[in-house]
Amino acid sequence: MIEKANQQKKITGKKSPELEAEAGIYYTALPKLMLIGHTYMIAVNREKALHLAKHFEVRVCTCDSKDWQVLGTEVADSHPPNHEAAYQLRRLTRWPRWQDYTKIAFKGLLGEMADFRPDIVLVENEPWSLLRWQARFASWLAAPRAEFAEFTWENVERPGFRGRLLKLFYLAAGVTGGRLICGNANARDICVAAGFPATETMVAAQLGVSLGDHPPASPSEREAWRTSLGWPSNSTVLGFCGRLVEEKGLLELAEATLSLRENHPGLRLAIVGEGVLRSRLEAMDPQGEWLKVLPAVQHREIPAFLNKLDIFVLPSKPMKNANGEVWEEQFGHVLIESMACGVLTLGSNSGAIPEVLSDDSVTFHHSDPEHLAATIRSWLHDDHQRRLKAESQKNDCIRKWTHESVARQYYNFLASPAL
Repeated sequence: MIEKANQQKKITGKKSPELEAEAGIYYTALPKLMLIGHTYMIAVNREKALHLAKHFEVRVCTCDSKDWQVLGTEVADSHPPNHEAAYQLRRLTRWPRWQDYTKIAFKGLLGEMADFRPDIVLVENEPWSLLRWQARFASWLAAPRAEFAEFTWENVERPGFRGRLLKLFYLAAGVTGGRLICGNANARDICVAAGFPATETMVAAQLGVSLGDHPPASPSEREAWRTSLGWPSNSTVLGFCGRLVEEKGLLELAEATLSLRENHPGLRLAIVGEGVLRSRLEAMDPQGEWLKVLPAVQHREIPAFLNKLDIFVLPSKPMKNANGEVWEEQFGHVLIESMACGVLTLGSNSGAIPEVLSDDSVTFHHSDPEHLAATIRSWLHDDHQRRLKAESQKNDCIRKWTHESVARQYYNFLASPAL
């Protein structure tokens, strides 16, 4: 009976009065969760660990941020004081240093796992990634009784030889895996088709948002920001933040904005980011009369841009190039950041964007500047309706995508008894 109570505590982290009374024991310890992933080199992303620590004893194993760039800027990391006592942070050396996140391992991960002896191991990387398999072998060796779980974003199947090769990794991951968290519904479908048990999968965001980090801007702040860009203080501003690449639909967004200005001359477009389209976008309006392409910023500075906007737009479209590379929007975290700021948020029907927005009135056809313009136009005429919709989206964000909400979803899934 003690063994049975131990097992129940290990899996759920919850007290069972019946088992405890029968065994004559009482447990207060939280289950131990080892969270592994490069994502957590960035301090703001570790807010998730802060809230998971309400449900688990957490050790975060991430890599060092040296020479790692996001949107053309080097990652700047610090450890907030309120995180120090909440969870354990281990910054491990990544290897090889020149590879992207699916092709790196963490030096010392096996030793960390042997020292921590987790009840649950959660690695956040793709099924074919080196880190996923390093974590899987490390858990077999150092924590053989631990529940193994993983997170994946990948929502498209690759064509050709690479696609066939990756299918083998999916099949192997399905056989050797445990519980699975998918960032979108298509990722779940791909994994279930490869053999992951449907009953052991969950669709959820990888990261949430903190409302405290996404305050609304005051009218005076909005006006001052417009003036600083050389625009009238009463301009209606559309905005985008992210990679400046063709698959983000930026050329269509600029075209739609330009066409709308015929009847809405006060409409303008502000873009924050870095990428190959920068010079092409800047050439569309060299004087910056209606289009400004602003430098990329650190993650923590993004809300200060988003909350100045009237409407945020994510116009992503599917990508398939001559090299056989394919991509569709996997979630669009900036969508929930915009919602958290109380800004009306629009998005295309590409990838997982409709799953996040869950509202046809704020969704438009990808790769279609005319439909994009029509959707924006429908929100330009009535400021009151725009504010009501933005408030509704913010409430949706609070319910689903705050760090607290995401951590609760993870706890309910990871700590529930196996089906």
